[in-house]
Amino acid sequence: MKSAREIQKEHQMSIDYAVRVATGQYSLEVAKRQDRLKKQARSEFSEKVREIAEKHGISSGYARNVVSGRYSLEFAKKQSRLKKRQGDQKSVDAFSIGRRLRGSFGSNQ
Repeated sequence: MKSAREIQKEHQMSIDYAVRVATGQYSLEVAKRQDRLKKQARSEFSEKVREIAEKHGISSGYARNVVSGRYSLEFAKKQSRLKKRQGDQKSVDAFSIGRRLRGSFGSNQ
């Protein structure tokens, strides 16, 4: 019987499906089909992320969270704008102001 690594290399599938074939949980045909579907879904997900990032001008990290449903598109746009403004040193959050100025969060007493 072949090891999972041998099956993975021979059939060029992910290790989790190769392990399932080696342990007898999946047949080789089922594992190949599942692996192919998983790769296809991953590429479709990546394509959606790239499309949203380019269309709305947000980073791929925010776009990934939008596609997965973690963030709304409006929230991602807002966060992206804030991040850009902070990078340009045009806006600073209250914690940073408090650290730079003497006193408690910006009071000059």
